[in-house]
Amino acid sequence: MRHRSRLGLAVLSAPVAAAVAAGLLTSGGGSDLAQAASAAYCPSAGAAPTTPAPADGWCQDDEPSIRPRTPAPAATRAAAPTADEKITALVPSRIDSLGIGGQVAAYVKDLATGQELVASSADSPLMPASTTKLATAVTALTALGPDTRFTTRALLRGSALTISGGGDASLTTRAVQTLANRAAVAAKSAGKRRVSVVVDDSYFPRPTNARGWSRGYVPGSVSPVRALDLDQRVSMDTSMLAGRAFAAQLERRGVTVTSVRRGRAPAAAVEVAAVQGSTLSAIVRQMLQVSDNDIAENLARHVAVSQGFAPDWAGAAAARTAVLVQLGVPLTGVRIDDGSGLSRTTRLTARALVTLLELAADPARPELAAVIDGGLPTAGKTGSLRPARGRFVTAPSKCATGKLWAKTGLLRDVVSLAGVTYGKDGELKAFAVVVNGPRSTLTLRRKIDALAATVTGCW
Repeated sequence: MRHRSRLGLAVLSAPVAAAVAAGLLTSGGGSDLAQAASAAYCPSAGAAPTTPAPADGWCQDDEPSIRPRTPAPAATRAAAPTADEKITALVPSRIDSLGIGGQVAAYVKDLATGQELVASSADSPLMPASTTKLATAVTALTALGPDTRFTTRALLRGSALTISGGGDASLTTRAVQTLANRAAVAAKSAGKRRVSVVVDDSYFPRPTNARGWSRGYVPGSVSPVRALDLDQRVSMDTSMLAGRAFAAQLERRGVTVTSVRRGRAPAAAVEVAAVQGSTLSAIVRQMLQVSDNDIAENLARHVAVSQGFAPDWAGAAAARTAVLVQLGVPLTGVRIDDGSGLSRTTRLTARALVTLLELAADPARPELAAVIDGGLPTAGKTGSLRPARGRFVTAPSKCATGKLWAKTGLLRDVVSLAGVTYGKDGELKAFAVVVNGPRSTLTLRRKIDALAATVTGCW
């Protein structure tokens, strides 16, 4: 299976370029060259830090189809185990030797051959924590498309000026300023220099907590789910936060605001301004990189609307299941009660997590590219795997820094990690490890990182 760069371009390494010059490979296009080179991808030093590319030096040592083949050893000498054979032997033994404890599920698959390498309790449904966001990302990109943008509108009726939320999780203060500027011009043109601001977030129903959320999660870990947001701030009322920011910008532009209240846009109100947010692919990348719970719950509701369900918890669950069934994700024992993975009643299997990654890595599904290309944090470098989190910065997992891309999951008694990496044979592997029971300490997380480093073959 061929791994894609974020821009969809193949980068020629020195060995590949030499092969082209020698006439061993044709230059019929970047994708053909990439395929001929067994997906070798060596980015330049200026590559974006979120681009999931192997660290410099590693590609040069592991380009499988370009390097000359070493002659087979004499028949009397036992053949060395392959990269896949080492993974199959080492991952289960290290689960035991590392003393992880609790309930442990692990699944590893070679995405080039489709071969199952490790299946240790792979079908046991466990609390996945934030690796649930892989399901949220895949279903949203499938149902809505990567280029979808969400719109925030301003509508005028009499002296009532409404800011109407369309569920844009990427709405920023700058976008609100633009919306207010256009709305102020329209209001003044209509002779309205004094207005009341109506905050309409009725696109999503009145927020409630998900099944399985602990009381302390709101608003500390997640905001009540509303159709208006601002700068991805965690707040008990993100809609009024956006509404007050809109009103303040109107005041700066010479429009007096007499009140700010929640309500629906008046009947026959006319749209006078609109702003669109980032593409869905960019929103998904942000959600996965920093594990943003508010974005995850927002996207789950958009999936519900896209499938004809109400944008509430039940509708989001029904829509998510419908899309996952369509994609062929194994759902035996699976129950997903929220989009973020905070719910303690959500259950996923390691096999289901790897299936989601396999779908995202499939070149035949370009709509899912954002998950792999820039979405998953890079080991020891970005997002929830950045050095400040203490991940992949100590032996033995440090050897996988920059060579592995994965979504993290943490609750007080859950540690999970699901991602992709190139093995020693240069082929892409997908893996998932989920641990329930022991306290989620940094020590435990580093043990899971060590298992992931085992899949890279560097330990």
